[in-house]
Amino acid sequence: MSDAWRNIDQFLTAHGVRYGPPLVSQTTGGKHKPNSLHYDGRARDYGVSNSDLPAVMLMLRPYAIGPDHIIEELFGLSLYIDSGKIFAPTKALYASHQDHVHVGLRAGRLLPIPEKVPMPADNPDLPNIEGPLSFHPIADDLGNVVGYYIFSVSTGELHAHPHPDHPGKVVYLSRSEDLTPD
Repeated sequence: MSDAWRNIDQFLTAHGVRYGPPLVSQTTGGKHKPNSLHYDGRARDYGVSNSDLPAVMLMLRPYAIGPDHIIEELFGLSLYIDSGKIFAPTKALYASHQDHVHVGLRAGRLLPIPEKVPMPADNPDLPNIEGPLSFHPIADDLGNVVGYYIFSVSTGELHAHPHPDHPGKVVYLSRSEDLTPD
């Protein structure tokens, strides 16, 4: 038996989605339909009491739709997707997924886990940025965070990681003389 379901947790963690610790009944044990992906270790349930189910569905839906889907089954919150296609559930399937979201991975497929943006060393030549701050993540086409900008509302300082001209380095970009909000 596989523990591929852990990949789903890793994906959600990497994207900051809140979910509760898994119970055996939510992974490989418990009572599920015969031939369930749970018994192969490819499925995980996320409970309504300890998980942000709308965020779980929002993050996973793009990976469940279409011919190249990674997620084989995504059931719950009135959205039912199987084998890349949205479908109308039976009354029994609908009733059995009112308190959780079910996620099952396609055989041999895993969700992409984005690499962590490295924490750069402090640069003593740069002033420490003071708050209040606004934080602006930079994402690639898949929604993976690949860098960020930080702007200090109080000092007008703008920092970025990575800088377009200096990959892998945090760079102090500028200081605005006009501190009035737009």
